[in-house]
Amino acid sequence: MSKVIGLDIGTSFLIASAKRGKKEIYNTMRDCYFVISGDNDKAIKFAQSAGVNFIRNEDTNEYYLIGQDALNFVNLLNTFMSKRDVDKNKEVQLKRPMAQGVLNPQDKLGSQMLTILVEGVVQGVQEGDEKGTIYYSVPANPVDSEFNTIFHSQKIKKNITKMGYKANELNEGLAVIYSEAPTTEVDGEDVPFTGIGLSMGGGMVNVCFAYRGMSMMEFSVSRSGDWIDEQVAQVTNTPIPIITKYKEEKLDFTENTDSDEILSALDIFYRNLVEYVIYHLKRELSGMNERITYEVPIVIAGGTSRPKGFKEMFEECIENEGVPFKVKEITLSKEPSYAVSRGCLLAALADEDETEIISEEKSSSNKGDNDNLEEIFEDDKDLEAMLENL
Repeated sequence: MSKVIGLDIGTSFLIASAKRGKKEIYNTMRDCYFVISGDNDKAIKFAQSAGVNFIRNEDTNEYYLIGQDALNFVNLLNTFMSKRDVDKNKEVQLKRPMAQGVLNPQDKLGSQMLTILVEGVVQGVQEGDEKGTIYYSVPANPVDSEFNTIFHSQKIKKNITKMGYKANELNEGLAVIYSEAPTTEVDGEDVPFTGIGLSMGGGMVNVCFAYRGMSMMEFSVSRSGDWIDEQVAQVTNTPIPIITKYKEEKLDFTENTDSDEILSALDIFYRNLVEYVIYHLKRELSGMNERITYEVPIVIAGGTSRPKGFKEMFEECIENEGVPFKVKEITLSKEPSYAVSRGCLLAALADEDETEIISEEKSSSNKGDNDNLEEIFEDDKDLEAMLENL
């Protein structure tokens, strides 16, 4: 029985995945929490009446609401408040363990709360008590900010290890490549797991240029869904959690947004973000047009790419801005929010099965069919292709 788990550690969501037989299962949790002082009887009663669950810290006499419950509660508090009033009052602000794709350095409880959230989301897909391996996503270093991802990656690894799992990291953009398996033709041969993977999360946009499942180039930009929310909140004087909810429920690029102030602002900043990503993609690949002689597929995933009509809007921006290579096609993951977690899961399964194959070959040196992937993996063509090309 497989004991491996794929884990997308995102700024907005944590998504764990596992495989049960031939079925992939997922568990999702919002990456946020809200603090209520134990002395605030009114807020506690209000939260209890809303039906939310608490985690109590007896040492500090604080109550923590986590995940979707925290966001729902904050939205109730902020409904009749302006952004200025919310910014002045820490007691009504949502806390985020992550910022710009990494652990939030401004949040003293961030690492501790993220571990609690990770434990919760992982338990939703874990089968039995035995703990195996977690492949978790990490961002690439940003090209537009003065920080690296080393501390974040190692801190996450340490926390997962303390939970009793073996921890392995996987670049977020490469996880999209593994999940969506883009293929192109090079010198008359179909080459799988080749193209550009874009993971558009809450804190960052991660980009990976891959060839046969190997990362040739990877980078990130420190703008994405949260940046959009912040800009729209500022120009409309609306609290950020309200903007987030509005975006997730109402944004549609196939419709005219001019009559709605918030939707119009979301449209403007979304397009600005896509143009910003394309600008950095062109800069990082400048001078490569003579080397990249094949058509390059682009696959997009992540929660920020979920609004209806996003792919068509992205295609329009690519056509207007241009890139230094021929684009084969632009595809959007069928499950944009799950793609990174799924890519981590496939990497974990491939690693597990390669280990089993090697072990079997060592213990049965005269058995010649141990590498029969079709027999071992049955209908799992993604995993079979990955093992052939890694």
